[in-house]
Amino acid sequence: TNNEAGYSDILDGFVADFETERAFDTDSMLDAITTVGEYATGSVGWLEQLISESAAAGDNKQAQLTRVAEALSNTTGVSLDEEMSLMLDLEQSYKASSKLVATVDEMIQALLAAVK
Repeated sequence: TNNEAGYSDILDGFVADFETERAFDTDSMLDAITTVGEYATGSVGWLEQLISESAAAGDNKQAQLTRVAEALSNTTGVSLDEEMSLMLDLEQSYKASSKLVATVDEMIQALLAAVK
C-alpha cells in the first residue's frame, strides 16, 4: 500500500503543477503568464482559428481559380454549339456544291454526247 499512496501523491503533484501559473513565450500570441491548462485551451482555440482562416483562404482561391478558368474558356475556348452550327453550315454548302458539280457534269456529258 505504500507504493499506492506514493503514486497518488505523484498524481496530485501533477494536477497541482497544471494549476500553477507559469511563464510562456509571448510569440505564441497567448497570455505570457498562465496555467498549463489555460495555455493548452488557448492553443487549441488559436489553432482552430488558423485552420478556419486557412480553409476560408482556400475556398477563396478555389473560387478565384474557377472564375479565371471560366474567363479563359470564354476568351479562348471552343463553344460546342457554335462549332456545331458552323459544321452544319459547311455540310449544307458541301451538299449544294456537290449538286452543282453533278449538274454541270450531266450538262457536259449531254454536250459531249450531242457532239459525237
